[in-house]
Amino acid sequence: MRSIEKSTVPPPVSDWTWGVDTVRVVVPVDLQQCDASSPLWHSSSSRNLRNSITEADSFKGSHFIETPHGTVKIKVYLYTGSETCHIEFTAPRLVSAHPPDLLPAGALKALVRGVIDDLRDAIWPAFAEVTEDGEIRWTDDWATNVRVKRLDLARNFLIVDPDIVKAALDSVQSRHQRERVRYGSKRSGWTITNQTTTAGQDKMYDKQAELEGKHDTNLTSVDGLFRFETQIEGDRLRRLGVQRLSNIDEHTAWDALSHRWEQTRWGSPLPSPDGLLQAVQRLPIRKQCTLVGYLHFAAEGMTGRLSESQQRTLRAQAKTCGLTPGMPVHLMGTPSKRLDLYSGTLVPVSEQESLAASIPV
Repeated sequence: MRSIEKSTVPPPVSDWTWGVDTVRVVVPVDLQQCDASSPLWHSSSSRNLRNSITEADSFKGSHFIETPHGTVKIKVYLYTGSETCHIEFTAPRLVSAHPPDLLPAGALKALVRGVIDDLRDAIWPAFAEVTEDGEIRWTDDWATNVRVKRLDLARNFLIVDPDIVKAALDSVQSRHQRERVRYGSKRSGWTITNQTTTAGQDKMYDKQAELEGKHDTNLTSVDGLFRFETQIEGDRLRRLGVQRLSNIDEHTAWDALSHRWEQTRWGSPLPSPDGLLQAVQRLPIRKQCTLVGYLHFAAEGMTGRLSESQQRTLRAQAKTCGLTPGMPVHLMGTPSKRLDLYSGTLVPVSEQESLAASIPV
């Protein structure tokens, strides 16, 4: 399988606008020192292992950590068959009172260690040792022994033209796209998602609308706040080099985030709101009106109302203006801006980018 090329662009300064959101890690445990009777566990089940009469138990629990800005829920799953414990939590909530914040990737290792320590009454990591003096020490390579089961990386965007962005991204075909979902509601705003069955998903959504829908008392209003989020699971973890906790730092996290962003093509050049009028302005005003009307017909599949010779003439006029009949009219015109992952904003496209764009999205 082709390896993932590493980014040559260094990550932005760690300013909480990009980083880790939800994470699920797998910790090897010493079952002899785990407490199956702990009040942490609220359910359990048993099953027969394959080709064995031995039963494996699983325990599911919730642990709550009190922080200065609220209570954070930690999901915990203990599996006796594999002698592992899965721990899942939303990382920024443990360290920040500001909901849009994301955890700097370089802080994830220390945060996971703190969470494991907080769970030690119920689960005991296999890499923890007790010295003769009663001191608990972890092996130097403990983070290498912690596997990552799920890693959500995200980048906040401040977008001044959200309507254009929403319309344009809805027409972008991502690389190797499996399934596209788009939805919107008054409560959760707008979301567009590319998803897979086992490898995770990429999505772009209206973060401000989501926060307002939750009526979060800690929310400071940020107009135009959107978020790109990639949920990395399955084989993508290995291919992106983030399958172990020890692998994750600001550079590997930024490379993984950048790669998923490139795969979505959501950084393609976008049209300007008045791009169509700019494109046809070289024509006389009567021809402008006729061509714009034809482009609307073409976008709706209604060109059958025109004769073939009329269509040939109008197609030729559209070509001279750099327009493609059949595309949504609001996406036509000269590309003017693009979403830039590094800056988290809309930036002007270069002349080369504009000319290279085969479609204006």
